[in-house]
Amino acid sequence: MRSLLTSVVVLLLLVSFQARSQAEEGFFEAKGIRLRYLDEGKGQAVVLLHGLTGSAEAWGTKSAEGSGLMPTLSKQYRVLAFDIRGHGKSDKPHDPKLYGTETVEDVVRLLDHLKIKKAHIIGYSVGGGIAAKLLVTHPNRLLSATLVSPNIIFELSKKQQEESKGLLNAIEHEELRVPFLIASIPPGQPKPTTEQAQEIINQMMMGQDALALAAYVRGHDGTLQVTRKQLRANKVPVLVTYGSLESNEEADKQLGDVAKLVKGQLQIIKDGDHAGIITMPSFLDAVQTFLLLKNP
Repeated sequence: MRSLLTSVVVLLLLVSFQARSQAEEGFFEAKGIRLRYLDEGKGQAVVLLHGLTGSAEAWGTKSAEGSGLMPTLSKQYRVLAFDIRGHGKSDKPHDPKLYGTETVEDVVRLLDHLKIKKAHIIGYSVGGGIAAKLLVTHPNRLLSATLVSPNIIFELSKKQQEESKGLLNAIEHEELRVPFLIASIPPGQPKPTTEQAQEIINQMMMGQDALALAAYVRGHDGTLQVTRKQLRANKVPVLVTYGSLESNEEADKQLGDVAKLVKGQLQIIKDGDHAGIITMPSFLDAVQTFLLLKNP
């Protein structure tokens, strides 16, 4: 699957919605960790899982002309946008053991907290990896799963291990961040200048806890693997989607294989890239169509 490094690099370019949400804000505790979520709309529950360095606001709000997946779906569903631990207003522990599978269990804890038996799960990037893990660990709690440009881990190759090590060094050492970003821009995409890269880093790290992000990456890489056998046993309706600008031989094969393994749908969003796909009207349409047709 595409590496965590690639997912992070393109996420640096993401301009998330930062307008004040009109959704209800809630908190609950998970083994002493305080977690935050936004709650909007009525109907079947939909849980939204953001990517690394993101927050619940990445899914949009009723502000900014009602753009984003959360206000769109909240017209027909009860939408819960979750701050994954280590992000947003949720607690940010520094122990890697408090991430990984704990981020998966947090989704179940949220459902239990709100007394919701089953929900649709939509996970983006590393949030897609959490959603995939939910598919194989808690399928009885899912109505459906949408994996958006997912970072699904089957096994960590030596290359991926080296990439994660470089990412961790950049997170933990401020002087390494700009050169790391410039060197890591995927082939075919224009590289930023030093000044542009610094501005991207400044925006990305604003309000972040670097030690918590590093702990998240360590915990994520070590515990969220799934097997093809586990995915093959899936009976939950699944949509796998990513942008056409992310398309390459490796991504097409791997994400195509995931869709086949889970017996799900595969949809490539025209002109979508990793950073901007969750804000595109065609992506919103694809998710709505999937939920309505597969889960009436």
